[in-house]
Amino acid sequence: MKNVLVTVPSFSARCVSASKLLRENNFNLIIKNNVEHLLKSESTALRESICAVIAGKDCYQADTLSLLSGVKIISRFGTGIDNIDLRAAQQSGIVVNNAVGINSNAVAEFIIGLIFASMRNIPGSYHAMQNGYWGESHGCELQGKLFFASKEHGIGLAWLATVI
Repeated sequence: MKNVLVTVPSFSARCVSASKLLRENNFNLIIKNNVEHLLKSESTALRESICAVIAGKDCYQADTLSLLSGVKIISRFGTGIDNIDLRAAQQSGIVVNNAVGINSNAVAEFIIGLIFASMRNIPGSYHAMQNGYWGESHGCELQGKLFFASKEHGIGLAWLATVI
């Protein structure tokens, strides 16, 4: 059985079919909160038996990659790969890729939250309360406002509307 390190704790719940497919093809999913947790808590033999990583936001620098000598691929669960030392991965023969769009729902929800927070001045009101001021904060209403969202990065206005 081949071992796959998964540092996205919600992977099995969010990606049921992918988890099932991996298990059906004799991959054992080792789910950890982050790679550091694995390095501190597991044996060298287990670390060396890991052939692939489904990576969350944790960092994979040269020193970490050297401890995962059996890894052939790191697939970032999301878009950005700036948490992975690409040069060290390449020197170790590790392929790095990402799953563009896998977290677009979470990003869209976050954007909606930021829109509401900025329109209603929630951060400013919070800051004022922390400084002992309790006054009116009017903000704006969303009704009648026009928003622009570019589909260039995977989340467009129409898609945002489906989330709402």
